[in-house]
Amino acid sequence: MKSKFVIFSLIFVLLAGVYSPIAVYAKTSDEINQEIIAKQKELEELAAKLKKAQDTLKASEANKSSTLSEIERVKAELTDVETQLEINELESQNLEQTISLKSLQKEEMQKVQDQEITQSYIIWKTNSTTTQIIGSDDFLKTAVYQEYIAEESRRQILGISAELNDLEQTSETYAVQIGELEKDKTALAEKKKSLEQKIASLNNTIASSSSNAGSIRGHMGQVQQRIEQLTEEQKAILAEENKLVGGGPVDDVVIISGELFFEGTGRDLYQGHGVGLSQFGAYGAAQKGWTAEQILNFYYTQTRVEERSGTISVQGYGVMDLNDYVAGLGEVPDKACGNQEQVTQNPQKYVIDNPNTVWDCWPEEAIKAQVIAARSYAASYSGTICTTASCQVYKGGNAKRWAADETLNKVIISSGSTHTNQIIRALYSSDNSQGYGTANNDTVWSNFEGVGTPYSYLRHVNDNHIAAKFSYTNWKWKTNSYSLSDLNGFLTWAANNYTTGGSNNFLKGVKNGVGELQSIAFVRDGSNRVKQVRLTGSNGTKVMSGWLYKAVWNSWVANVKPKGTTDYIYSLTWFLKTG
Repeated sequence: MKSKFVIFSLIFVLLAGVYSPIAVYAKTSDEINQEIIAKQKELEELAAKLKKAQDTLKASEANKSSTLSEIERVKAELTDVETQLEINELESQNLEQTISLKSLQKEEMQKVQDQEITQSYIIWKTNSTTTQIIGSDDFLKTAVYQEYIAEESRRQILGISAELNDLEQTSETYAVQIGELEKDKTALAEKKKSLEQKIASLNNTIASSSSNAGSIRGHMGQVQQRIEQLTEEQKAILAEENKLVGGGPVDDVVIISGELFFEGTGRDLYQGHGVGLSQFGAYGAAQKGWTAEQILNFYYTQTRVEERSGTISVQGYGVMDLNDYVAGLGEVPDKACGNQEQVTQNPQKYVIDNPNTVWDCWPEEAIKAQVIAARSYAASYSGTICTTASCQVYKGGNAKRWAADETLNKVIISSGSTHTNQIIRALYSSDNSQGYGTANNDTVWSNFEGVGTPYSYLRHVNDNHIAAKFSYTNWKWKTNSYSLSDLNGFLTWAANNYTTGGSNNFLKGVKNGVGELQSIAFVRDGSNRVKQVRLTGSNGTKVMSGWLYKAVWNSWVANVKPKGTTDYIYSLTWFLKTG
């Protein structure tokens, strides 16, 4: 009984070893990728909403600041008016007192004059000499007296009357001014009240916008977390696929029957190799508010930015400081997009954006990220660097001096397993939208079999959620249809005619090892670029790199024109389909 149990146990152990469980997933890699794309789109929409909320917040805060300044101006003006009103009222009161005193003085003088006239008249009338001269007529005596005696008093009274008249006119003027000042005071008080109400409204808007922005950020964090979860699920699925096919994620094997065609996206000739920093990705990230260092840390995995000085030998220019070198680079616009105030204050740095072109200006953080990457690439370069597109297009001058100064001596340092604590070889290309982000360096540069040396800082990152999208950045292409006979003819032609880069013996080995082609499978990296092509035929299976297959195919269609046209495979992002 015991021996039977031991035998049963051994059988169970053996079966367990042979039939070790393989993870079963509810979704395929493609389904997860579609969900990732949907989440990234949601993230973009949230980013747009966040920008709108931030713009509202910024505008409200600016409006509040200007309104507060206006309130202070109105308060100052109101204080001036109140002060002037107080002065005018005091002067008016003083004037009224002066008028009152002058009126009393006039009245007193008139009384005195009347008394003097009466007294003088009595004396004069009873004077015998006067009576003898002009007679005893009272009316005549009175007239003569007024002409003779009262002239000076009348002059004094008339003077006071004129003075009183001037004072009364001045008083009327003060009354008018006081009325106007009262109106100004009322208007300013109303304006102050209105502005204070506006401040209260703006405070509510600011609080609402700030709360809205915080809510959106929280939602974005949740979506980003979900993207990361989906990415991990996708990696796990691809890892299982790697175990099954031995080498990397593959398409379903294409059994060749009937007609087949290649289709894909992007054109390497225009968009570049797709490794490292994406210039259009940096453009989009900067528009979303990313800093230059955030952009670089995203694209160059396991790195950090530090300050290190150095020099570079430039073909035709000699040895120069790295900061002088990047100040004269081409590759991206020289100036950052700015508003009118920025352009006026710093025309060497800013220019007004022309919405009809991409190349007049870029977001300044995108240019600064490019400058740091270019400085790093040059610092890691051995020997004399060229000035062509292969070496960053140095054109001389100081057009990017502002960016060189604002990123002075900054370079990218590896924190990963490749070139640890050294300045990295910061490769970059124009656009990565042809796939799902940037390529692994060993996909683009490898041996004939698609095996290369992976760099820890040049790994695939998915930048579809940040990269700027332009009409010409996502070309789609499709070849004519080809038969099994056509593809076997392609392999035969390659073995007999293609010699570039010393690959002919390798291609002969592929043809002999495959025999008559029966099926094809593609091994891809995370960006969907073809890393390896697996060819299976009557003699067995052979592998060649994606870049070599593409190069040989394009040479074949250019020389043989099996369909009458140059039917190119334009990028490493391609699929083979039946139809």
